[in-house]
Amino acid sequence: MRFSRFRVGFPAVLATFLLIQPAAAQNVKMPGTLKYGSGLLDIPVASVLPHLTITATYSGFGISVDQTLEFDRNGEPLGRGSGYQKWVSDGSFTIGLFDRLELGATVQHYDSVSNGGKMLGGFGRLSLLPAAVEGFDLAVGARYLSSPSYGSPYLDDLQPGRFGYPDYRLSTTPVGAEEFNSNLTPYAVGTANLPISEASFVSLTLGWGGGMFSAGGDLEFYQEGSTGGIFGGTALHVGLGDGRQLNLMAEYNGFDTNAGVQIDLGGIRVGAFALGLLYDDFSTFRSKKFGILGSIAFCGPRRGLCGARSAPTPPPPPARDPGPTAEELEAMRQDSIRRAQAEEEARRRAEAEAAERERQRAAMEARRTLESMVFFDYDEAAIRMDAESVLRAKLDVLRDNPTVQLRLEGHADERGTSEYNIALANARAEAVRAFFVNFGLDASRFSVVSFGEEQPQVQGSTEEAWAQNRRVEFVITAGGDDIGR
Repeated sequence: MRFSRFRVGFPAVLATFLLIQPAAAQNVKMPGTLKYGSGLLDIPVASVLPHLTITATYSGFGISVDQTLEFDRNGEPLGRGSGYQKWVSDGSFTIGLFDRLELGATVQHYDSVSNGGKMLGGFGRLSLLPAAVEGFDLAVGARYLSSPSYGSPYLDDLQPGRFGYPDYRLSTTPVGAEEFNSNLTPYAVGTANLPISEASFVSLTLGWGGGMFSAGGDLEFYQEGSTGGIFGGTALHVGLGDGRQLNLMAEYNGFDTNAGVQIDLGGIRVGAFALGLLYDDFSTFRSKKFGILGSIAFCGPRRGLCGARSAPTPPPPPARDPGPTAEELEAMRQDSIRRAQAEEEARRRAEAEAAERERQRAAMEARRTLESMVFFDYDEAAIRMDAESVLRAKLDVLRDNPTVQLRLEGHADERGTSEYNIALANARAEAVRAFFVNFGLDASRFSVVSFGEEQPQVQGSTEEAWAQNRRVEFVITAGGDDIGR
């Protein structure tokens, strides 16, 4: 029929999606890992457990009704039976793989064989979206559950029901209905996570499935509440700190409305729930059921309970430095020698440059001293006291630079005849040479020339101009490049 085609194509679909980039791993605080893996109470969510996270979950609820419905082998009601009380237990084992796949096994036990025996099952779910998609998950999955066996005189082909009660309306081919098949329950589901705070969020889940989600929708006693396989639920997840989380949830599994509360305590989960909230009749399928849930989650990579604090990894001990090798030591020594040589060369170069600058400064100062003029009184050739101090400064420079020779140029002001001024200017130059010779300098180092009044330094016929024109100028004629060397 319609689901047999699904059973053939479903493994191919799973294999195709295994090639997709791994999705973000589900927080293990997501409530429930019971019938379909990670889920609410009786519906799956779209996320999966992280890699190598293992959960073991127990769920039990009580059924207590005043009367039961009894049916013949064709599912036709025979009348009301006696009261019915029972504690129904479910258990599951789940593991997350590669942050994408979730696999598990489940056992639904209904006491002895005569009271339903065990229904064994397995489930798997594959997350489809890549890790880059945040806040939303999409998955496909399936659950298989074996048929119950109630022993003689009941048939062996009843389909899995919800509460472990021998109901011939759940036979493979019920009278007046389509083929009933709830062994295999394939589904597709999406879950959106909406953050409220850093530690709390709301999850919204919506999905469609066959099998247990839709089988029986055409039966009179099921069709009133059937959605045709659509299921959904919501949960509020409140972070309490230190690995604890409170989960409040409500769901509709395609037939029933359920609600529950769970709390995580560092990898251990406990909770309570109510099933069939909208029912108030005394039928097994139309009555409220109350139960409890307990689960433990073990995180393989952390080697401990999920949510427990992990001891900080101690820092690695500092590596012992073996020290440099002989080759490295020699290279370091050579580098040190080269650096010392470079520093010494730089120091010497700096000293030489400083000495050269000082020499040039001293040479310029010596040239200024040698070239400074001396002045004379009117109609006089005698050395004045101020001129003597200037000449004495020249003596020191001339003694330090014996190759230097000077030309002594005598000048006079405009008063007097040209012949007189020539003679007066010459006498002034000779007086300067005599001064040098008297202090031990060789006369050959000095030449004398007279310009008389022909080359005035200052134009004008004032006392100030005449005072500047009565002078002897000094011109270096040899040894100028040797000054200061």
